[in-house]
Amino acid sequence: MLQCSSPGLGCARVLVFAAEKDFLCPRGWFYYEKLKESGWGGHVEIVESKGEQHVFHLINPTCENAGSMLKKICSFFNQDKP
Repeated sequence: MLQCSSPGLGCARVLVFAAEKDFLCPRGWFYYEKLKESGWGGHVEIVESKGEQHVFHLINPTCENAGSMLKKICSFFNQDKP
């Protein structure tokens, strides 16, 4: 079982990506839900790329969903910066 504890996470925000057709997609959602329920106190967000397989962003880096993913990652890292 996944155990999330606030001392174990050295961050205040977590961004989880899942691809709809990826066999690991349910684990991404599971992690997201468990982190939300853990009492950790930070902010967790999940983004699911519809119609995509595992590592789609590496296989087809110029597809629309890969571009959206990259923009979301950049936005996440630049959030709260002056």
